[in-house]
Amino acid sequence: MKKIALFFGSSVAVAAALVACFGDDELYDRPATLFVNQFVGSSNILRGEVLGSDAAGCLVRLADGAAIHAADSKNMQPGAKVVVALRPEALVLSDAPAQGARPGRIKAVLPLGPQVAYDIATADGSALKAIVTRAAETKLRAIDTPVHVAPLSPAACNLFPAE
Repeated sequence: MKKIALFFGSSVAVAAALVACFGDDELYDRPATLFVNQFVGSSNILRGEVLGSDAAGCLVRLADGAAIHAADSKNMQPGAKVVVALRPEALVLSDAPAQGARPGRIKAVLPLGPQVAYDIATADGSALKAIVTRAAETKLRAIDTPVHVAPLSPAACNLFPAE
């Protein structure tokens, strides 16, 4: 059903209500609600609190204490409880710590031809899914390997009010 909704493109009615009516790229990349976000694709859901916002977006403290920058603040005020939704393909894995990256360990590896899906357990015990492009002759990350996970960009962080 999700793929059918994306296939029909420019105007999609979700669950018999006009929850979102955008082009297919907007529907997937910038959904209006958490429901639409989850309806049209899978996401990693992270709970947090807005620390502050400005014209560039907002800074969110996640439940594990890490901070993440979301490009669209959706007029969230400091102290607001929020959900950050990150698509698996919008995550970057690195061996070394980086700004905005959360430490974790690889728990499962699934090669998918030109891509690899990884299940990652973070330090606080939450699970993330990442789908990364696999360059030719690149070795897969081994199970139980330490890794640092960060959003591809602040624009990849879809922010919604916590329900």
